[in-house]
Amino acid sequence: MQLPKRISPCPIIDAIVELRFESKISASVIFSRIYNEIDSEFPKVDTLPVMNIPENIRKSDPNLRYQPHYKLIGEKYIVQIGPEMISFSCSPEYAGWENFSKTIYNLIKSLHKEKIVDNVTRFGFRYVNFFPMLDVFENIEFNMKLNQKDFTPKNSLIRAEIESENYISTLQISNSAVKNNVKGSIIDIDVIPIFDLKNFFNDSISIVEGAHNTEKELFFKLLKPEFLRTLNPEY
Repeated sequence: MQLPKRISPCPIIDAIVELRFESKISASVIFSRIYNEIDSEFPKVDTLPVMNIPENIRKSDPNLRYQPHYKLIGEKYIVQIGPEMISFSCSPEYAGWENFSKTIYNLIKSLHKEKIVDNVTRFGFRYVNFFPMLDVFENIEFNMKLNQKDFTPKNSLIRAEIESENYISTLQISNSAVKNNVKGSIIDIDVIPIFDLKNFFNDSISIVEGAHNTEKELFFKLLKPEFLRTLNPEY
């Protein structure tokens, strides 16, 4: 299947790459080292509410383990940093894969250069697509039956894990999403590798590109051809 390079209007409302890792360095030192590398691109810095929680509670509560402590805000991107995680996202609009991927690779290089990470424990690659004023279940290759009869879900959220050769994709589809007071539908795909990440920094480009290709292929395979044509695909 030939995949489009882009569709218009672009439905992507969030594009997030997250690294979870083990490190002997404190979150404040991790933040300062990364910020010194990229401060010109991210002039605004926010300390996040989790920092108001006492440190001993933050460290003992597993629900807070991967919460970011700092947010760096640039013109097109956001970086969030915690003691065992870092995430990169496009905001407020998707910048396109060519630009987004350059930012991802530059930030990964900064992490490697500063010797912050002892071991990468998880890599996540997530795209969230929003379709306003549309029931996505009517426009995708997805069938449900109830008592042997076709069933069209209303106000529903479907979640499934789909395994490919090297990645697992968590797919969530909802036709009851709301964005800016507009009701619509969401296709949310979160991709993680199922192989060992001990050589992450040496293999980072192939890992990131593999996750991106896995997400993109699943997304476009979902769409009915007649629906895809309405999105003005460019090949």
